Amino acid sequence: MERVQHRLGALLAGSKPDHTRVQAPVSFRVIPQVLTHLERTIGRLEEDVRRTLRASDDSPAFVDGEFVTSGNFHAIGLAAGMDALAMALVQAAELAAQHIHRLLDHRFSGLPDQLAGRPGPHAGLIVVHKRAVGTLNEVRRLAMPASVGLMDTSLGQEDAMTFAYEAAEKAAAGRNPGPGGRGLRAADGVPGLVAGFVRPRHGSGKTCRPAQRCHRTDQGGSPAGRRHRKRRGTPGTRRLR
Repeated sequence: MERVQHRLGALLAGSKPDHTRVQAPVSFRVIPQVLTHLERTIGRLEEDVRRTLRASDDSPAFVDGEFVTSGNFHAIGLAAGMDALAMALVQAAELAAQHIHRLLDHRFSGLPDQLAGRPGPHAGLIVVHKRAVGTLNEVRRLAMPASVGLMDTSLGQEDAMTFAYEAAEKAAAGRNPGPGGRGLRAADGVPGLVAGFVRPRHGSGKTCRPAQRCHRTDQGGSPAGRRHRKRRGTPGTRRLR
């Protein structure tokens, strides 16, 4: 927890607290707890991996000149640890999606709704939040434990398994969800876009506050939006017409 709070403090260095609100939404107040849980889950899994690498998983194992039956091939600790990691990653991703939505809401951010010049007529960055919601729909399915569910095989001789490989694949997918492994990283550029709303206007040296809507989208929307309207829809919508 101390390391997480130190890193968060470094990220917030130079910022000013908002004294206009009694307290922030819960999703912001529990950031240290969620990130600390994720770090601890990773740490426990690392310990299990190191311990497993030093052990023998042969059965029977040749020990002190004789063969001894062993069940150490049953890596339930690793499988359960990777399931726990997948769930911790999903919980952190859900928190990030909540932050994106709060950022697009003037009641919490003090910025224009959807970070748009004209909220309503202009969609702004709502597409970023929708991308995050779609990715969350994918990663939530990864929270289902792979290590649960025994089945009989080999006429009942092999009737317990860990599904550790499946748990590993699921944890890896949870770390890099979405096409190309981008996942929620599609929102990485949002802070930079927010900074554009408080930049000096036209070299005048005056700071443009969010309430003034002082940005180029006042006239006909953003360049990207105008290009979109000229195209009269995406290739998919043109085919539907």
